[in-house]
Amino acid sequence: MFNDLTIQQLCALDYSRNMAVTAGPGAGKTRILSLRFCFILLTDPSVNLPQILTLTFTEKAAEEMKGRIYDMLISLGKRFSRQGHDRLRERIRNAKEQFDRNRISTIHSFCANLLREHPVESGVDPDFKITRGMLQKMMLDNAIEESIKTIWDENKDEIIPLLRSFGSKNRLISAVRNLSENPSLYERVIETKDRLFSISDWKEQVFNDYCMYLRDRFVLPYMAGLAAQEKRNETAEKLMALFNEWYPSSEREDLSYNIPALFAGLRDLAGTAGSTKKGCRIDHGLRQLSYIDMVEEHFPDLFNLNNPDSIFEKELICFMKTVKTSTERYFR
Repeated sequence: MFNDLTIQQLCALDYSRNMAVTAGPGAGKTRILSLRFCFILLTDPSVNLPQILTLTFTEKAAEEMKGRIYDMLISLGKRFSRQGHDRLRERIRNAKEQFDRNRISTIHSFCANLLREHPVESGVDPDFKITRGMLQKMMLDNAIEESIKTIWDENKDEIIPLLRSFGSKNRLISAVRNLSENPSLYERVIETKDRLFSISDWKEQVFNDYCMYLRDRFVLPYMAGLAAQEKRNETAEKLMALFNEWYPSSEREDLSYNIPALFAGLRDLAGTAGSTKKGCRIDHGLRQLSYIDMVEEHFPDLFNLNNPDSIFEKELICFMKTVKTSTERYFR
């Protein structure tokens, strides 16, 4: 079992010092760690199986590790019996008898057991249960819904712009859940927000970047596709006239590439033509572009970002407040 190991793998069995084992998938990391576990049992008589802590990230990995180690103990026991190593055979027999007390688990399972073993010191009810899967999601979503309702009841004008920005309450709940489940991501958002608000002209920069994105991603490809058409209907001709009027100012960053004025014109045209029409669709690669879709999807954002009374900053603050209160309710 140990004879076929390379020098590097044998070095990994040394438990007298801290060590990190790095290798690609399928290279045998789990096997080496399982052998390290058995090596400790065989070479240190003062250590019993329940004293060896083995942590994994997933339940599947923990179960795989348990299976591998137990199979190795069986194999070693048979070998020592054949070879007459009574002391080692007895050592393996004791380890197998104690295997139901093994400390091979996920990190969160280990922490839960630690809390249950020390309820007084931790101040936690030892009968607590760990929520997982759908129940965990439902509890968090309920906490988020309660937080949104509380903010609404206290001052609905504070959260209405936030709901409008996300388009629906379900999208807002999904975004809040994402941050609540990832504390490190929440901290990064806080740091980014603080850095962003410390820049005097950040709103103008965000707005200009957004306008440039709309120009390059939607407007110019749509204009090119429209211009390539040999036959155009009346609406398409009006669109081309609007684009031709806009195009000379499309490089003017100081005018935000004149995107707001263009979209205002597109919105007026969409209202005249009727939003039930296809909106002069253009094929662009795998995408279909329509000026009506552009207006419906992006004009509200342009208005919010360009409006001097924009609540963008207040929206972000309200969003972070919702995340904070939801997380507090969830862990209460």
